[in-house]
Amino acid sequence: MAYYKSEIVQTHHAILIGVGSHEMVNEKPLHGALADIEAVAAILDPRPYVKVTKLGIGSDGTISGQEPTWRNIRGLFRAITREDFQSPTTHVYIHFSGHGSRGSSGQDHTLLAIYDDWIPTTGLSGYLDRLIRKGIHVTLVLDCCFSGAVHRDQGDGGVRFLEYDPDFASNAVDSFQDGDTWSGAVQDDFRGAVLAADGFNTLDPKACTIITACDSHEQATERKKKDGTYMGVLTCCLVWALEDLMKKGTQIEDKSLIRHLRYQVQKAQKAHQRQTPMLYGSSENNFFTELISGSGSGIVSDFHEDGTITLDAGKAHGVHVGDEYDAVPFYAAEPADRVTSMHSVRLRVEEVDNLTSRLSRIGTSIAPIPFASTWKATLAVLSSSNKIHIHLQSSIPEADRRALLQQQGRYPYLCLDESDHHAAPNDFSVALDPQTDTYVINDATGQRVPGIPKILGRDRDALQNLSKVLGHLAKFNFFKDMDSQQADEDLELAFTVSTTQRRGEDGWYEVPHRGDWTATCVNKSDCAHLYISVFEFGSCWSIENILGRDGEFWTLSPAEERDLTLEMKLLDRDKEEEDMTIKIYVTTKPTSFQGMTLPKLDQIISGKGDSETQASNPLDKMEKWAVHCFRFRIRAG
Repeated sequence: MAYYKSEIVQTHHAILIGVGSHEMVNEKPLHGALADIEAVAAILDPRPYVKVTKLGIGSDGTISGQEPTWRNIRGLFRAITREDFQSPTTHVYIHFSGHGSRGSSGQDHTLLAIYDDWIPTTGLSGYLDRLIRKGIHVTLVLDCCFSGAVHRDQGDGGVRFLEYDPDFASNAVDSFQDGDTWSGAVQDDFRGAVLAADGFNTLDPKACTIITACDSHEQATERKKKDGTYMGVLTCCLVWALEDLMKKGTQIEDKSLIRHLRYQVQKAQKAHQRQTPMLYGSSENNFFTELISGSGSGIVSDFHEDGTITLDAGKAHGVHVGDEYDAVPFYAAEPADRVTSMHSVRLRVEEVDNLTSRLSRIGTSIAPIPFASTWKATLAVLSSSNKIHIHLQSSIPEADRRALLQQQGRYPYLCLDESDHHAAPNDFSVALDPQTDTYVINDATGQRVPGIPKILGRDRDALQNLSKVLGHLAKFNFFKDMDSQQADEDLELAFTVSTTQRRGEDGWYEVPHRGDWTATCVNKSDCAHLYISVFEFGSCWSIENILGRDGEFWTLSPAEERDLTLEMKLLDRDKEEEDMTIKIYVTTKPTSFQGMTLPKLDQIISGKGDSETQASNPLDKMEKWAVHCFRFRIRAG
């Protein structure tokens, strides 16, 4: 079917900026900056609903679209953010490939080197905020260096860092953020987080997706392709992933795309390099949603390297020897029920390290696994003896008990028992109240468990919903009760958490509704970076990453100190108090604990949540971890 492109409503606008050379700076040309935006344009331009605007210049002076000058770029952003500008645009994608730098002394923001000047990210955030206020979702990809620390490696021409030169800056640093485009002062509380420290902290995290090429202390690089041309490593891997997905005609979760990028970027690096793409804001409804988005699944990435299948999760993530995973290729459609036509590989955990695990295949009837490919895996069998035991009482009809026992295989953390003479103590019990025809769940002390959605025995989906609830409770308690008995003692000494508030005699903190609790996190090491993840185990049976969406983390530089301030709230104002647990995980390499996250329990019944989400991250030689646990009672005013 043929169509006339100009008749299509263009709801997506891609602004691609590639800067390979500079008007007043002759050093450090980037051979891949222009190739980056051309490759992205080749992906997006055939989409009739996408408008592509290019502002690019190559290392040899070749122009693509408009020159990436201060006047052209600011003029474009001013035009699309005017209040009277009417447009059907719902998504804006901004891709910058070029040099990044830090400002002069006293300026703690990143500068993007364009052809004739610098663009401060603090000023750019003002324009992004205007777009968000118009109801437009913004996706920003920055394939450049972010930290001034990368200038220590001046010998590598492929590093995307340019030393700040005030003589090169004419007026952009000040005037790009004129008027009400300034989005607010940088918050020193988040000084070590790239997103916040660079002026993006005031943006609505649900309305923007920001992907950076590397962490704050790392360097973004270019790579030479087989045909002799260059591209930025992040952009190259992003383009490959999108091409692969569109070629296969499949859809996956945005979170799976990000994890895939992290592994592929690290695989493309030299042995002495580390480049970790970082995700900030939302991983849902971003610019690529209509290209690659799935509707959500419980899929976790793993990868195959040098003949060894390595899972990006270990002891810190609750992995045990003997666990089994079902794996499918990265490009397999999501959710998992769409992959029935594809070969699935069953894997067994043979060795478990702190943050990664080694797996082997079970069976030989399936085709060989492609070398060095990224795979996705779901936990199928949990071998841990710490499963959550739930007793099915005799008030539940025998046929229903049989059905529940058959369904428990879908929930690896759950162990159901209908015998009155069980060997292990039960964590919960479930009964059917004959008077109300309602399922009742009690804890080990016989007290009714709060916050459980009402499930009537006569409902058509009663057993299915009950299984979901029991599986959710099991996963919640498995991770809540998991301690760090095998955590590294040296790491626990290198990282400290302190607070001026005192615990009660029972070890709990008591905090009033809307009261603050502050903990000071300190990296005592003088040479190692530490990675901090903070999770809330809430009263609605949810597990939420506090620091950022989709398993992101803080990076603490050597000898760095940072305050974590949390505002405590009662979710149910009819209650006098609620219990909550905060766990602070510290690791010696970037890793994701997204596999622990859970939505609120009532969302499982409504179908708005997924209780089996999992995640993972890259491999490193040094794998250490520790966890600090804090328990709270939040009391009404």
